Amino acid sequence: MVTTKYAIAALFVTAGTILRTSGKVNTIADTYFEDPKAQAELIKVEKTLYDAENKTIAIMWKQATTNAEVCYEAHKKTQPYLGTASVARDLISVIDAFVEDGMLRYWGFSYGTTLGATVASMFLDRIDKLVMDGENPYEYYHAAADF
Repeated sequence: MVTTKYAIAALFVTAGTILRTSGKVNTIADTYFEDPKAQAELIKVEKTLYDAENKTIAIMWKQATTNAEVCYEAHKKTQPYLGTASVARDLISVIDAFVEDGMLRYWGFSYGTTLGATVASMFLDRIDKLVMDGENPYEYYHAAADF
């Protein structure tokens, strides 16, 4: 089973074997702020972004490229296992370990609706009850950043 602190933080079993997500789940590895020097550089660059000159776009592009490279190098071995599909598999692993009948009873809010839809598409035969309270626009799932 693939586990990350991001996925595990989202999972817990409550009374009645209802598995639920709590709060916002971040399945993207956050690398940039682990290095104080990189954080200081990011803050320095962000201060210049309020200038409405043409150079702002170039600065933002450089910042995004650097951030992507740092994150890729730090997480290139684990990155294939991070994402909503991996969290869905983790949910089923928790069900297999703790729920006698092996059926998921799920209640999701916000990102939990995206996760619930993913679990349903991957493991429909493992769902007993599924409640998705609210929904995210389809752009949310493929967005580079939060809404």
